Amino acid sequence: TAKARLKYTFSFYGFVDFVAVLPCVLTYAYWDTEVVHVIILPYIFVIFKLIRHSRSFRIIGMALASVREELETAYTASFITICFSAILMYYIERNAQPEVFKNIGDGIWWAIITFATVGYGDIYPITFLGKLLGCIICLVGVAMVAIPTGIISSSFINIVQKKKQNLEKESDSQ
Repeated sequence: TAKARLKYTFSFYGFVDFVAVLPCVLTYAYWDTEVVHVIILPYIFVIFKLIRHSRSFRIIGMALASVREELETAYTASFITICFSAILMYYIERNAQPEVFKNIGDGIWWAIITFATVGYGDIYPITFLGKLLGCIICLVGVAMVAIPTGIISSSFINIVQKKKQNLEKESDSQ
């Protein structure tokens, strides 16, 4: 019906379909220009069309939704730890490396990179206290990555087990 089509047009997946088809049409108009690269970028939205038909992605979405509050708590704790350690590192290292730790923003960059255990090496502490804080933040970062991983995986396993039990109950009743 017309009402259902109109509702779909203004839904999320209607928007996804529109954005997925739009580049195909615009590519013909801008084929010989630099704009064509920007136009082709929304083809990524085609992935969303595939996701809505995938049972596995729906299970992952349900797992994330069921532990939303726990994840918010874990990420809030991570954010607070990053901010606190960035400010602390800035005050520890600013006199020893004024050109490296110019402001707290540089401390935040260091904290995020250390917390994520990436350690690019562009900013690193040279004082004893700075190195000690760096070690602590690196270990806390590993733990803080493990917490959401455990939360999400246990939720995923619970959902898969519930689905399996429901299938067994359905097969037993038939």
